[in-house]
Amino acid sequence: ADRPNLSARVSDEELPVKMGIIRNGHPSLAGLMLFSTYPQTVFPQLCVTAVVVPGEKVGEGGTGGVRFAENKRITGGIPEMVDEAVSFVARNTARACAFDKNAKRTDHAEYPPIAVREAVLNALVHRDYSPYSESCPVRISIYSNRLEISNKGGLYGAAPLEALGRVDIGKRNPLIVDIMEILGKTENRNSGIATMLAECESNGLPPPEFSSRHGEFKVVFRNRRPADEVMFDRKNIAASILAFCEVPRTRDELTRFTGRTQSYTMAYLVRPLLDDGRLVR
Repeated sequence: ADRPNLSARVSDEELPVKMGIIRNGHPSLAGLMLFSTYPQTVFPQLCVTAVVVPGEKVGEGGTGGVRFAENKRITGGIPEMVDEAVSFVARNTARACAFDKNAKRTDHAEYPPIAVREAVLNALVHRDYSPYSESCPVRISIYSNRLEISNKGGLYGAAPLEALGRVDIGKRNPLIVDIMEILGKTENRNSGIATMLAECESNGLPPPEFSSRHGEFKVVFRNRRPADEVMFDRKNIAASILAFCEVPRTRDELTRFTGRTQSYTMAYLVRPLLDDGRLVR
């Protein structure tokens, strides 16, 4: 729908109609998704499904026939779903601990929360809300090596995928975007993609990967660089192990990284860092 003209002074009773929240005496779809406590009563699949996969693909790594370590259906209005989805990712991903040269501890999320929020927000605000897609929820999948967030509706407009974050490619749901800005939930300044890129870079992660195929838009965050670009330096063992452990590691991973036996690695390379408080379990 066209953006409403609010240049003329309107009453509180007229405002929902002028904004497109109410149409013909009934809530519009945007009105339901933004202000209803449970819009899924009417549109049950306009929600978020979130899963944790115990491996790098479904069916890998689980025991006893368990496909998902965690499985949740997130409902409510768009603002509530954004908050709950970000919390779900935070609860089900790791945190790493690092110490600077002054022994000051800092904790790092496996995936930057600000970047995750921008991706979830984009998925819910810019998804396809047409009748053809109302049976398809936004999907969040947490794998051992990546986080995927996907929504129905490919890249909107005629701009190529490479233009993301550099030009304003238009908005599929301008009414929802405008109201979310009024509610203080988004800036509406075409800064979401740039924020994701900057957050990943500042946290030492690869840039997020964007794809638009078969009517679906997807964002993929990797929790470490391909092939673990951190190299084991025998002249600076402590520093290289600390850099490697910015992402939580298993004993097997540490053993492969150092090239020594597991007993030697844990007793003589890792234990001193634990004892000094520079590394935590």
